[in-house]
Amino acid sequence: MQYESRLGELHTGIAQLRLPNALTAAIFVVAIGMFLVFGLYAIRAQVSYLWPCLSFSTAAFSARRLQRHRRSRSRMWRLKRFYDRAVNRLKGHWACSGMTGEEFRDPGHAYATDLHVIGEGSLFELLCTARTSIGRRGLANYLLAAPALDETLSRQEAVRELRDAVNLRERIATLGEFEFLEAHQDTFEEWLNSPTFSFPRPLRMIVAATSALLVGFVAAGLLGLSSWTSVAIWISPLVAFHAGIGLFFRSRVNRMCEWLRPLSSETHVLREGLHLLEREHLPNATPRGLRSASDGAIQCVTM
Repeated sequence: MQYESRLGELHTGIAQLRLPNALTAAIFVVAIGMFLVFGLYAIRAQVSYLWPCLSFSTAAFSARRLQRHRRSRSRMWRLKRFYDRAVNRLKGHWACSGMTGEEFRDPGHAYATDLHVIGEGSLFELLCTARTSIGRRGLANYLLAAPALDETLSRQEAVRELRDAVNLRERIATLGEFEFLEAHQDTFEEWLNSPTFSFPRPLRMIVAATSALLVGFVAAGLLGLSSWTSVAIWISPLVAFHAGIGLFFRSRVNRMCEWLRPLSSETHVLREGLHLLEREHLPNATPRGLRSASDGAIQCVTM
């Protein structure tokens, strides 16, 4: 009943956003059109430049409101799917619709196959709502590695204390800008195992100095302190030097970008989750390992 009540609230919220979103979009389109028209007349000196500025401000304000509406609508749709899955679990319609954990299957495990811990329609699929592959691996380890009795009791107590933390579950479900964003453990492992790249320290100082000179020469030309012919003669060797350095380190920089690009996008969800864990009041029964690991991870990801 709690899940269905929340679903009703989300349906109502989504419906209520449609009209304001449509009005804001219409205002944005009209403001852009007025900006173009008034801008043309202002260039022809037929109207004051105040009118295109006013139209641009209206368009900018409408764009910000559209963005807020889009985020609110996206969050409510994601929460709707989250509660739809929760209702399906309660009704017994969860099998073959979630994460099966097949990548963690161990054919030689003592009880995983007999108790259907991993696979389609398994205990793992019933429980798994993790947003990251690291979280899924942690759940698989919980299910496949029998803990000591005191650890089991501590986890059960933590679950009882978190049972009514509905807002916390919603915030976890909406981490990241998009639902499909997640953190893959393989990406972190490849990054950690990648070779280190170093750049000579004197070269950094030389590049910084030549860049400052380049900016200075261009500023002198813009301020009329020197002719552009002289500026072109002075900056030619500097531009050639920077081009040569760029070509020499091009392959190395491209390889670094290839490793950092997926890492920068996937750490977004992980970073938000760790900050949420830092701000949230954890239950008294939360295992100490989770507390200590989360504190260290927050510092590493923030750095």
